[in-house]
Amino acid sequence: MIHYLVLVKRLLQKVFNSFLVRENCIKKNILISKGFNKSRKNTIRLVGSNIYFGKNCHVGANVTVSSFVMVASNVSFVGSDHDISNPDEVMFYSGRAEMRDIFLEDNVWIGHGAIVMDGVSVLEGSVVAAGSVVTKTFPKYSIIGGNPAKLIRSRL
Repeated sequence: MIHYLVLVKRLLQKVFNSFLVRENCIKKNILISKGFNKSRKNTIRLVGSNIYFGKNCHVGANVTVSSFVMVASNVSFVGSDHDISNPDEVMFYSGRAEMRDIFLEDNVWIGHGAIVMDGVSVLEGSVVAAGSVVTKTFPKYSIIGGNPAKLIRSRL
């Protein structure tokens, strides 16, 4: 009987907690589509409102998201790479560099299949073209694209 009550309690907590998350997302107008995948070691902080994540996005870094941010499908936020400086060491055991955070400021649009590397800030009003690999931070209101991403033009 006790085992049954513990299971019911856990089920109610799970339903209640997911309800709170869902209610909070509704109040802040946050939509995260199916297939969203976050690495267990990383955090995503949704500090703003009016946020959209398309299908199959992957978060493998610590990401902070401001308001009015659109992230298309299949976008990846990638953490630090393996240390490859010592050729005598097996890469599998080489370890990783310290991970730096990714920031998505207000009014940002990230196109389908883009990759944003750790340590990058996508600044206010910027657009990242589909399929781009963003390895550095660009000025506010930039349109960037390519691999590696380059400044295409300013929106100002």
